[in-house]
Amino acid sequence: MAALVTSCAAFVSRPNVACKPQLRRQSTRVAPTAALPALLPHVAAAAQFGQASALAAVAAVQAAVARPTLRQLMVAPLMYALMSVNEYFTHKYYQHAEMNSSPWFQWLARTFVYGPLGKKVPRTRGGGHVEHHAETLDDMTLKTDDRWRSTKVAKSLDEDLYRGTAFTWTVTGLMTFQMVLTTLPVFKLLGYSLKHTLISLVSGILVHGAVWNALHPNMHSLPDITLKHGIPSSWMAWARSSWFFKYIYTNHEGHHVIGGKGNYNVCCPLTDHLVGTFVKEADWRPKARSTYASWHGEELSVEQQIANHNARESFGLGAVQIAPGAAKGDSGGAEGWVEKAELLAA
Repeated sequence: MAALVTSCAAFVSRPNVACKPQLRRQSTRVAPTAALPALLPHVAAAAQFGQASALAAVAAVQAAVARPTLRQLMVAPLMYALMSVNEYFTHKYYQHAEMNSSPWFQWLARTFVYGPLGKKVPRTRGGGHVEHHAETLDDMTLKTDDRWRSTKVAKSLDEDLYRGTAFTWTVTGLMTFQMVLTTLPVFKLLGYSLKHTLISLVSGILVHGAVWNALHPNMHSLPDITLKHGIPSSWMAWARSSWFFKYIYTNHEGHHVIGGKGNYNVCCPLTDHLVGTFVKEADWRPKARSTYASWHGEELSVEQQIANHNARESFGLGAVQIAPGAAKGDSGGAEGWVEKAELLAA
């Protein structure tokens, strides 16, 4: 038994010198723990650097998403309010030419603008907007019959592709001048620099002009405004079927139906509500009576009717909500505007 155990032990412990892999297991290696003390300072430094970078990144994110201050939150609503006020005055007193009969505006123009230049305050014509009211029916279509188009008032719009509906560069410049006079002092009180004030102002002017030109010419079946004539309609045309455009479309319908005596805000509804010139749809809708069909009778153009229908469809609106029966030649809300346009042209 002893001899058997001895021979087995000898067999198990005997190395196989003929097997080359045995030589690899006998090769000398450095234990990992032996090199660890030398690496620890570098690892610690890298960890400290990584931690600092991570903290800096977190701080940057926190700063970027920090809650805005009250001053910052006031910028958008304040700019909207200023835009609404200036739109109201531009529409009512310049485009409707009511500046000519306003003692207050005449005094301002005489004292601060034309007086110092030694000039007389000129008569405001309204940029074709008065004539636009004269040819617009209650369903927002335009008079296109030969009898109307041969009048002096209608002919005065023939050179204007948009027939007095566009917010042209001229009108944009006038409103920008008004906005500068009101925006600079207000934003100065809020502590904003001239640079940031002008950035906010120009942004507001561009958005306002884009909304006006996407709405107004198109709702009267006229072409979109191009960059040559004003802020392009295409900038906001994609939003025509939105609830906001539907609201301002309906609001402007009321402006025409009541003969331009209210709802002066077009793109920025607010000031009408504050000064009491807002007229609800429930009040003005029953007064609408003239349509393209009622005005033109047998002279109705089928092609123009299709264009009128397509214009309403672009805003997602249905059929015109006007009861039929208006007498031929009844211009509805356009009544009286021909005489006003002739007076201005005299």
